[in-house]
Amino acid sequence: MKWPAAPRLAFLLLLACLLCACGGTQIETPTPQHIRIAGSTSAQPLLLTLTNAYHRQHPHVSFELQPVGSALGQAMLGSGQVDLAVTSWLTTTQLPGLQALPIAADAVTVIVHARNPITDVTLLQLRSIYQGRILDWKDLGGRSGEILVVSREDGSGTRAFFEKNVMGDQHVTLTALVMPSEEAVRAYVATHAQAIGYASLVGAGSGDVNAKVKTLAVEGVVPEAATLRTSGYHLVRAIYLLARQPAPPSLRPFLTFVSRETATP
Repeated sequence: MKWPAAPRLAFLLLLACLLCACGGTQIETPTPQHIRIAGSTSAQPLLLTLTNAYHRQHPHVSFELQPVGSALGQAMLGSGQVDLAVTSWLTTTQLPGLQALPIAADAVTVIVHARNPITDVTLLQLRSIYQGRILDWKDLGGRSGEILVVSREDGSGTRAFFEKNVMGDQHVTLTALVMPSEEAVRAYVATHAQAIGYASLVGAGSGDVNAKVKTLAVEGVVPEAATLRTSGYHLVRAIYLLARQPAPPSLRPFLTFVSRETATP
């Protein structure tokens, strides 16, 4: 059986159009994107959580995290070496040309070895320890032994906050052991029974080291993430993500994601 010429021609034209339409449809592959973020070592656990979550939703976006400290991270953002910076210490003089997105409430905690019997310290005692005026744990009601004072490096946002809110106009003793990161502070305190240090609550992360240190109450209050804003703990601060103002269009989807994920209920 032969089809009439006109219907057969119409069918062939329709088939050709369908084939052309199918052949012309292409699935666009997103352009790979690499985002560089430098700054606070305290914020690294939080940044890893956020960037990993974003990458799962947007596999074409990769991240490079550089835990170099708050001050250097801001300098790298200003010089164009990175796309974003994260800081645990913010002053108004650091904001020209930048926007600051708060991404977490944090506390600077005071930590000692898990076997240290001391459970509480006042701000005055803490200042005296870091001045080098209180030298032995027995002066705080603990077991006799030299207090090993552990601090952070210059440029650390945690150090800047501690010096302003604990030390005031006093200087940290020159005998303090200076550590380059949160992890280094925790590792030292975990392996030295007489040590005392300060570290970020947000930066605590997880692991065996944390089981070997304990957090002291300051003025009777132990900092806990769930009650940080209402507990009356004295050493509370914010963690900020910094971007240029206005933010480049390529970074806006990630900034929107971070803002949504870290919004306070």
